[in-house]
Amino acid sequence: MNRMDRLASGIYQSPARKISGYYFLTPVWGREYTQLYVDVVIPAQLAQGNLPAFRSDGQSRYIVYTTREDAEAIRTAASFRSLSEIITTAIEIIDENIRVPHDTMSNCFRRGIVAAERADAAAIFLTPDLVFADGSFAALKRLTESGSDVVFVPGLRTLKQGVSAALREQYKSGCVIKVPPRDLMQVALDNLHPLADLSWWEEGERDLVPANLYWRVGSEGIVARCFHLHPLLVHTQCKNPTFFGTVDDDYFCAACPDVSRDYVVTDSDELLAIELSDAGRIFTTGIPKRSVTGAALWAELSTNDRHRKLFEYTLRMHAGVRDGAAWARAEEKARTVASAIEAQLRRSTWRLIFAGDDRALSRRLIRLAEKRRLARANTFGTTPVGGPRFAPRSPAAKKTANDFTLDMWLLFQSMRRTASDFALEMILLFRSMRRAWGAAYHSASRFVFGTPVRPRIWSASYVYQRCLRRDLTALVKDCSRMVVICNDPKTSRVFGTLEGDDCPVLSAICIAQGQGVRFISSATNYPLGEGSEEFIVIDCNLNMIGRLDAVIEEAHRVLKPGGRLLVLAKRIVGFEPNENNLFLGMDLVARLLAPRFTVLGGRMQGHLGAVLQIIVREWLHIQSLRWPRTRVLLKILLPLLLPVRISLGLIWNFSARLVDFIDRSRSFHVTSLTLAMKERRNAAETTASG
Repeated sequence: MNRMDRLASGIYQSPARKISGYYFLTPVWGREYTQLYVDVVIPAQLAQGNLPAFRSDGQSRYIVYTTREDAEAIRTAASFRSLSEIITTAIEIIDENIRVPHDTMSNCFRRGIVAAERADAAAIFLTPDLVFADGSFAALKRLTESGSDVVFVPGLRTLKQGVSAALREQYKSGCVIKVPPRDLMQVALDNLHPLADLSWWEEGERDLVPANLYWRVGSEGIVARCFHLHPLLVHTQCKNPTFFGTVDDDYFCAACPDVSRDYVVTDSDELLAIELSDAGRIFTTGIPKRSVTGAALWAELSTNDRHRKLFEYTLRMHAGVRDGAAWARAEEKARTVASAIEAQLRRSTWRLIFAGDDRALSRRLIRLAEKRRLARANTFGTTPVGGPRFAPRSPAAKKTANDFTLDMWLLFQSMRRTASDFALEMILLFRSMRRAWGAAYHSASRFVFGTPVRPRIWSASYVYQRCLRRDLTALVKDCSRMVVICNDPKTSRVFGTLEGDDCPVLSAICIAQGQGVRFISSATNYPLGEGSEEFIVIDCNLNMIGRLDAVIEEAHRVLKPGGRLLVLAKRIVGFEPNENNLFLGMDLVARLLAPRFTVLGGRMQGHLGAVLQIIVREWLHIQSLRWPRTRVLLKILLPLLLPVRISLGLIWNFSARLVDFIDRSRSFHVTSLTLAMKERRNAAETTASG
């Protein structure tokens, strides 16, 4: 097949190159991530089927990018010393100011890519929150030696504290965590992150995150179709590639244009990695569950051609396949949904224009512009994804008829693109300006309306937050130290309200463990010790409500005799009634506390006026999702409408406080605080323990 035929068909296979070694690249900084890295992540990499498989590779390197403050903690850790005995290690310092962690991580990977290319080595991209099952690195090495230049793996997101505790307690021996793939998958299934729950296609009522789509197979595992898989290993086919995004976005497209040498791990038995994240690390998309149109609209902008090719694979992540029929049914459901999404993505641009689908059209144009920019930067020219980058020939070379025809066709294509390139560049400029405007809008909103913990007097949450701050301050006075049980201290109103006081405030997360729960410290990722705390504040959320009795039991275990417990029970208020509109009254909390605790009293926050505010705010939020153009217009007109917004906010808050004052029945409230004390041991128990 001549060069023109290969160009037209997109069929091309890059010649196999011998790998001289492997460069393991890990950016890590911050006390919490550093501790997780040396306590859990490195020990899992030390399992016999992981890093020891590279012991004989003298050219391989393990490079850690970190700050000066964290370098010494890593260097002196026992797990890192054990790692250094297996493979040559290096610690490189991050000198830049870390403003956007995602950008800093990408910059570290870029440094590692240059070093790996210089040594003709494959780059392995690791993160400080990625845990591997035993045998994963050995499998990675086999795949590369068999001819794969890019190896893609799914990264199932799990709760950091729960997984860390389970791995340390059940699988750690010395400095090594040896966990088989099916055992690690079972731990992951028991500790799925809320973001992973947003990927269920059929389950739940919250938003859908279309990057990864999941179907549950009983208690055995997950069938997945994924647009975004992590390129764990990349051995470049083209030296010095230019890319504009991240390793997961467009680096592998530029470095390895030959898709025939991609390998997608489709069975967790072969290679399994799970990601450990804090529970509060979550976002919304506004895409409803089971929405083919919403998933396709998201994919128009957020995926390129290679991502869509990854979506064709059906993945099995399991703790053991026992019911084959159930797996076949789930895979058929996944195939049907994926086919429907792919059909929408295959719609022509002209069809989008004539159909008036401006949202999909604008997103496609942006993606086409980014694709064209990547192709120009890497001299792809008109070569489709998967084709080669042709080197220029010598002027003295004799041209065949096919070569002349091809050159004329390429010249015509470049002339045709001259006008379109300018338009596409304008699209990219508009996108960057829109991002800058979005960042400026959020900064201005934060300055004008304050934060959820400290809102301005005209903010919609001012009335409720003022009442919550008053009651919390009154109930925790004379406390020398307290622990707040919450999903994430960065988003918890209780933690943010108490953090500014003189009393030291620590945070912990509530993790399910069998029929009970455990309180895991956010700072150390270790369970709180028995009888170790004097004051615990429980910031209830929907995950805790269903097992509040187990939460109280765990609080009883952790508190010292005579220690105090403060329970914040939320009344979840929505505009439309559903199963999430749960009500935890003070009487119910008091009944649950009664067997082990003495109730000292309680207060309610946010009465009828605040409840009405929440209902109206929820209704307005739903309407804004239905009318996105109106929302964008209001953002643009914010400077002009600001005086009106502030005036209406002041009037609304005054009205809410007036309604609260008039409502003497106190039958409405947003939250309630119940204070209790753990009963001291009686004399007989004290004598027996003595």
